[in-house]
Amino acid sequence: MKYDKAILECYKRLFAVSEPPADFGKLLADTKKPYGFELTSNVNFMAYTIDEKVCDKIIEDILKEFKIPKYMKSAFKTEILLGLSPKFKKNEKYN
Repeated sequence: MKYDKAILECYKRLFAVSEPPADFGKLLADTKKPYGFELTSNVNFMAYTIDEKVCDKIIEDILKEFKIPKYMKSAFKTEILLGLSPKFKKNEKYN
């Protein structure tokens, strides 16, 4: 499905530019189960960080590239952000 491919591609791009950079496919292969809500993993996905603006840009690019319908954009963003995405970098200015 186009939606599932878009989700996977988004994660690949997010982890490619995360700190430290990672190959999402390899991370996924190292999990005990495929991605989803029932993920049990020996991979600490929260050990990776990304700038919030970079994350937003990647998500927007994926939405356009895969032509995700307007009514599904919010659900897509939510699934990415609450799923396996890298955590946002702390803004030192406000901490």
